[in-house]
Amino acid sequence: KETRAQHHLHNQGFETFLPQITRTIRHARQFRRVRRPLFPQYIFVKLDPQTQAWRSINGTIGVVYLITSDERPTPVPDGLTEMLVAMTDNSGEFHFASTLKPGDPVLVKSGPFANFAGKLERLDAGGRALLFLEMMGQEVRVWSKTKDLSVAR
Repeated sequence: KETRAQHHLHNQGFETFLPQITRTIRHARQFRRVRRPLFPQYIFVKLDPQTQAWRSINGTIGVVYLITSDERPTPVPDGLTEMLVAMTDNSGEFHFASTLKPGDPVLVKSGPFANFAGKLERLDAGGRALLFLEMMGQEVRVWSKTKDLSVAR
């Protein structure tokens, strides 16, 4: 319902932001690539509560409720929306930013494989990385979150 809500909010004059990611869905032995919201059931709405009639948002088709605190809209932390917009292309698809590339030597910073060094094989759209780690004299393939990695020197 996010796209429906976004459409109706635009019709009311609100500026919205709905970052989406492409996922591969398997159903009945078939694979389909579909776009889904990065944050399901959430839309970012740019508004000035001092000058805009924001209470109409709760009555908009597709909107369940506006997140509020002390009966005022709750702002997102400074810089968060700008960072998300910078990582989104013109079609609204979000791309996880990473300076890592396949073949880079990496060091796992946290998690069950903390302090292991390895080589990056590939990155996926979900923010995960497939690594080759050296363990017990063998190369082992493991998945890790990209936020848990750093470039090994």
